[in-house]
Amino acid sequence: MGVEFEYLKRNPFSRIKLSTPASQDWHFFNKDEFESILKHTPDFRLQCLYAVMYGTGLRIGEALSLLWNGKDIDFEHNRINLKNRAGTTTLPPFSIKDHQNRSIPMPDWLTAMLVKLQNMATPQNPFVFLSDSRWRAVQKKWTHYRAEKKTNQWQNRDMCNNLLRNFKGHCRKAGIKTDEKFTIHCLRKSYAQNLANHNIPIATLKNLMGHSSIRCTETYYLKASTPNEQAAVNVLNTLFITSKTTQDAPE
Repeated sequence: MGVEFEYLKRNPFSRIKLSTPASQDWHFFNKDEFESILKHTPDFRLQCLYAVMYGTGLRIGEALSLLWNGKDIDFEHNRINLKNRAGTTTLPPFSIKDHQNRSIPMPDWLTAMLVKLQNMATPQNPFVFLSDSRWRAVQKKWTHYRAEKKTNQWQNRDMCNNLLRNFKGHCRKAGIKTDEKFTIHCLRKSYAQNLANHNIPIATLKNLMGHSSIRCTETYYLKASTPNEQAAVNVLNTLFITSKTTQDAPE
């Protein structure tokens, strides 16, 4: 700013190189591990929550803010739609990170789970993944925020309660052990990795994940996997086999 407005002749920090923050290694849940987690999660509502993160890549705050309003979950088109939502007298607000509204297609197996969950829902609870008791707690907290005129301080994480503890417990029962970073957010990351492993373009992943840049997708959400590395070697093997065959072919 000083250089731009000619207060300084040159930027005193121009020779200082900014370091790139190192991304932590995280645990990728493969299909078998994910299915085992569902098998060892007795609460169907939580099964569906895990499935939404693994099957659509939603952030935990995005998933917990979904409403049974016919719009957030569009069963007709098999999509989940995310939009910023202002708070009301009864409902707290919802704010998407980077303010990027998006629409994500659902796989059929996830749609079937959510249809079943909707049939189990109670009419007084508008939220897809909040238990009735948690909904009452959220109402109480939101009423307090409004009374204290602190509505601008509400965060998506205010919807959560003991989810990480429960998730780790379900993973332990599923026999999953790892030294890598291990949180419920890894379900979202595993969604991106599964798509990357099946050659979905990085630009498509960025849009589905709601990232502000492709660099974020590459740095924090994708890891080199053994199948991918072997696939790369197979490409080179095929290339050189083809080349050798061509050279050895009789004239």
